[in-house]
Amino acid sequence: FGCDLSKAYDATLFRFPLRTETAAKSSEIKPEAYTVDAVLALFEQFRSRAAQTLLFLKNVRKISVYERDADADEPTLLYEASIPSFQDGKDPRATVLQWVAGDVSLGRDDTSASRATVATSAVKKSAFADKLRAMPE
Repeated sequence: FGCDLSKAYDATLFRFPLRTETAAKSSEIKPEAYTVDAVLALFEQFRSRAAQTLLFLKNVRKISVYERDADADEPTLLYEASIPSFQDGKDPRATVLQWVAGDVSLGRDDTSASRATVATSAVKKSAFADKLRAMPE
């Protein structure tokens, strides 16, 4: 996947180190053991939520989960989730953000600059929850 830790990597990388019981006891970061099975179970739990998680991560377009065996040169892709391709330079998540923000022009063929940028910071959590409750099932 292009990261060898010897040069800059143009993405975000999370590394989940394994710890034996002995190593965990001496860890200053977290004195909890992580076995291969525990980490794989964590990844499997996240698998079903990965695509939905992307909706709330403004600058993340794809999540890829790899496993690297100690004796392997390259990691193995376990799974990945991504948002649909950007069309005409527009983020497909913008429609959801517009809906949350209460954009009344949503659905019209309006390509103005004002619709390209959505002010999501003004949306209150309670207003969003009320809008979701009002949705038909």
